[in-house]
Amino acid sequence: MVSLIERLDATVLGLVEALDSNSDELPKLLDAALTSSLWSRQIARLAAETKGHQLWIMEARSRLIWNKSTAQQRRSQFAMGIGLDSGLAIELVADGLTSLTAKLYGDAS
Repeated sequence: MVSLIERLDATVLGLVEALDSNSDELPKLLDAALTSSLWSRQIARLAAETKGHQLWIMEARSRLIWNKSTAQQRRSQFAMGIGLDSGLAIELVADGLTSLTAKLYGDAS
């Protein structure tokens, strides 16, 4: 089961096309991506405080993703359709998995 955080991460990575952008640019990039989006139309019906909370959550999670990952890691996570935590966990074991796969199936190099 995919957690809400994983979904939020995947949404952020899908919205921000410039995954190599600076974290200072995130509010502007998110605003541009969300303009006229379904999400934007849905929260337009909510109270101003609720809209503010949702935007704050989106921006805060985006900043966390940018602060804890590199552009290459964000591209990889986006390509795999996973969030920050899963992407970083996979990266921790990637070398071991590559080595194990080479041992099991023979080194193709």
